Amino acid sequence: MSQPMKRLRMIIRGRVQGVGFRYRALDEAQGLGLTGWVRNLPSGEVEILAEGRENVLKMLAAWAHLGPRASRVSSVHEEWSEPTASLRALASDKEPPLSCRRGISYTSILHVRLFAILHLL
Repeated sequence: MSQPMKRLRMIIRGRVQGVGFRYRALDEAQGLGLTGWVRNLPSGEVEILAEGRENVLKMLAAWAHLGPRASRVSSVHEEWSEPTASLRALASDKEPPLSCRRGISYTSILHVRLFAILHLL
């Protein structure tokens, strides 16, 4: 059975600016084949808007709860909705759309899967 397509908007709070969170989130999402964008907010938070298969978006959400090593995520607010298909390839707010990198580090996949398993228990 095919997973439904969804849209996920996340607001990530904590120490998430100036630590590479936005670029790592972009890299993770692109590696998962999602579309959308990532941006820093004036409030010090990071916003991610992505569309794709629900199970893949859940992997990105699990990663967002962890973030890169230098970050300290205090909370992640998730808003799920139906996709609009108006999003293009995932891009950062300060960069033109980046080419999609297909690879994700094994460590990142392992952490996301471990977090997802623990989160679902």
